[in-house]
Amino acid sequence: MGRLLAVVVAVFALTSADALAAGTLRVDISGPGSVTGSGISCSRALGGATVGTCSDTYANIRVCEPGPLKPICLLEPQDVAFTASTAASGFVFDGWTGACAGQRETCSLTMDDDYSAGASFRDNQDPAVALGGVGAGAIVRGAAVGLTATAGDNAAVKRVEFSLGGVTISDASAPYSASFDTTGLKDGAAVAQATAVDTSDRTKSAAVSVTIDNTGPALGVGGTPDGAVLAPGSVPSWTLAASDKTTGIAQVRCSVVAAGGAPAFGACSAGTTGHSVTGKPGGAYVFTARAVDGAGNVTDVSRGFTIDATPPTTTLTGGIADGGTTTETSLAWQFSASEAASFACRVYPAALTPGDFAPCSADGSHTANGFAPGTYTFEVRATDGVGNVEAAPVKRTFTVVPPPGPPSVGVSNVLAASSAAKPQIVVTLAFGFANSTKKQTKLTSLVVKNVPAGSTVSAACPKSCAKKTFKKTGASGNVSLAALIKKPLKVGTTITVTVSKPGYTSVVKTLKVQPRKSPTLTTRSI
Repeated sequence: MGRLLAVVVAVFALTSADALAAGTLRVDISGPGSVTGSGISCSRALGGATVGTCSDTYANIRVCEPGPLKPICLLEPQDVAFTASTAASGFVFDGWTGACAGQRETCSLTMDDDYSAGASFRDNQDPAVALGGVGAGAIVRGAAVGLTATAGDNAAVKRVEFSLGGVTISDASAPYSASFDTTGLKDGAAVAQATAVDTSDRTKSAAVSVTIDNTGPALGVGGTPDGAVLAPGSVPSWTLAASDKTTGIAQVRCSVVAAGGAPAFGACSAGTTGHSVTGKPGGAYVFTARAVDGAGNVTDVSRGFTIDATPPTTTLTGGIADGGTTTETSLAWQFSASEAASFACRVYPAALTPGDFAPCSADGSHTANGFAPGTYTFEVRATDGVGNVEAAPVKRTFTVVPPPGPPSVGVSNVLAASSAAKPQIVVTLAFGFANSTKKQTKLTSLVVKNVPAGSTVSAACPKSCAKKTFKKTGASGNVSLAALIKKPLKVGTTITVTVSKPGYTSVVKTLKVQPRKSPTLTTRSI
């Protein structure tokens, strides 16, 4: 029999509740949201438990159609529908699981069996984060660079991850912070960043560009060398070259203090490129240059120097005693100084005005020849390496007497001996030299000093001199021999100077050029 076009639905009471039972629906919720409809009113707050009517049983319904004699009735399952929704800020419906999988917010089911359905709500909002501790363009250095952050989320912040120069540090509880040791990080541009991570693992970052600089600037110092010993009135000076490849030079300062004192920095006399100092009294000093870069890193370079204002002191260690008497016509003295020094000597008749000092015949000693009977004075003075000259030369006065003669045989012999004794001419041959090499020496001056009036000064230089001979009669005082030394003299060259005067014992001075040192000078009487 065909079905009628009109369907009459009638529900009849059953003899047993179970007779019409068809299926039970159970609803579960993940995240903040609710499911409502068809006997279901189930909800869950953020961070809370599921509450309300989250399950229901749906009985079959009787459906009848008119028949020829009586209605034809069947039991059919119910069709149900329910909708998922959320009012939680930042959350959205993410989908169904179970029997409703694949459906949209509203799920429709035919309850012909037991079913379970899960509604999932996901966090759709990033956390918020703000970075503190450093600003954009900051320069950072050291072992404790601190970063801070404030962070919030519609659900909750799980942690904040800080990063700097490739290193990451996490903090899981507010207030959020991290401390970085930058001393092991690479100098240069870097990014400081804070990343907030919420409970759904959504992230949000805040970052600024910074510069890491833990390296002191380069500082080159030239000029007066370390340990220099300078003469009084010297002006020690230094050149400075400061640079820094990361943050540049912010400051260059200079200090000059007495050795052992703390530096006292001030402006350098030539700005960032140099410094000099004047008027320092004798003593030991320390110069310090300081360069500071843009990060505050400091580089110091120091140089010590001494202003030597103390002349050396000479001590005679050998030779005829002061006030001594001798019959020797050739005498030598030995001496030393309180510091490294050069010596100048002079020997002259005690009754005469002394001539100028001249180089001694050797280092640490002096030899003079051709003494006639009389009283003489020997003087020596030292000059140290910076030109301090001994204020009071060391001197010895001595007397040369004739040697004992043969036994007296009469008055005539005494008169003869007396007439034979002639006064000795005593002069100084003074010279200066420069550029003494292996092959030649340049004499800068050559003067015979203290020549007695009416004397004859003659000189001979067979080889190498500009002139081979020189002669001046009626001479007195100082006689220059500059004509002989207008060109450099070869090693081995000898210049013989003779000073004579009627009634006097003549003196002969011989100067010989030596390689790489002062010429030697010998004296004899004729």
